[in-house]
Amino acid sequence: MHICHSCDTEYDNQQEQCPSCDAIKVNTESTNSMVAVHAITVELEIDNSKSKVTPRFGSIWPLEGEDVSFQFIQQIELKFKRKNKFHGYYDSDTGTQVASSLHKYIASSILEKDFITLVTSLTNELKDAIFELKVASKVVSSKIVFMHYKSTENDDFGRLLAVMVDKKSGFDFTEELLLPKQAQHINLEALKQAVSIDVDLFDACYPNSPESEAYLKFIRGSSSASYFRLAFGCKEKSDNGESLNNLYKAIDSYTTINNLGEDFYFEAEEKLTDFVVNIKNSDKSSFSIDQAATVIESALPKHRKEMENTFSTFVNESEFMINQYIEPTAQQVNEHLWIDFSDQDNGLIARVHSTLEIGKKGEGKDVEFNESTRKLEIKVKDPKVRERIMRMIDKES
Repeated sequence: MHICHSCDTEYDNQQEQCPSCDAIKVNTESTNSMVAVHAITVELEIDNSKSKVTPRFGSIWPLEGEDVSFQFIQQIELKFKRKNKFHGYYDSDTGTQVASSLHKYIASSILEKDFITLVTSLTNELKDAIFELKVASKVVSSKIVFMHYKSTENDDFGRLLAVMVDKKSGFDFTEELLLPKQAQHINLEALKQAVSIDVDLFDACYPNSPESEAYLKFIRGSSSASYFRLAFGCKEKSDNGESLNNLYKAIDSYTTINNLGEDFYFEAEEKLTDFVVNIKNSDKSSFSIDQAATVIESALPKHRKEMENTFSTFVNESEFMINQYIEPTAQQVNEHLWIDFSDQDNGLIARVHSTLEIGKKGEGKDVEFNESTRKLEIKVKDPKVRERIMRMIDKES
């Protein structure tokens, strides 16, 4: 038996449409783990001299008996898993009609005509964004693949995908119908832009924000076409690395303004670093400001209970440039595992990795601090580093 995505009516698997609302049954009889429900290519033809944008809609991709759509999905899924991306969601301030169009599509029978209606609405958003940013004279013609696809293993609605591609990204189309040409290997390494929307998660929480993982994911590829981001409501305050750095700066400011003391500051920093490292080592790709706030506030002194549930508000009201969802790279995370020892007189004194053991003079640790002489001693194990130090000493002598 099959359960209709639209009205929850249960009906026989042999039927192609729901007997109650005519919603099309998503075909999951595939040896692949993901299957395309609908797909179409739209070419935005740009006349720079006239600042004119004309969308050209291709034919709906034939999905039966072919493997191109699965290759495309496979490459995109891999790209979104590996590549640093923006995470977000829609609210009343997003400034786009994407959410409204998605709701209409979810409530439809998801027939080809419903998908084309959705794609037409999204294409209009792209056109409006081009003219809103006044870049019609600068934008080049481009092809955008719109696809609704889902898992063959789970009973879900799936994801909506929009990807700006060209021949250089290893994907080519027929001239008239804009159908994908058969290819032994699809390489999207140089894709221009891509947005992925988890429709089930969107439907479950909109207009509220998701509690953890965001349903809107965006990859800024080889193109700097900001109209694409604007059209899909991908508003970045800053990149992920800057967002992470500003989160640490926010702890410093939050501590000083609220007179929380050094114990809170250092413990909150350590807790945040441990949290970020654990996120990076898990199967999760990002974390939210609210999640980080919970970790940071766990370091609050017991007598400062009034400060609970205030960090997120502090960040927003102080206008720190921090994205709502942050996905730092491994390098950006590793950067915060280094501790800088510096003061106003000497600047940077030493940079020590947090994994090194630090102790007082005579404790036999890799790094030791002599309280009486106020000197920091670091055990140098690498012979090349020791040689460089000696050469510097000899040169000074």
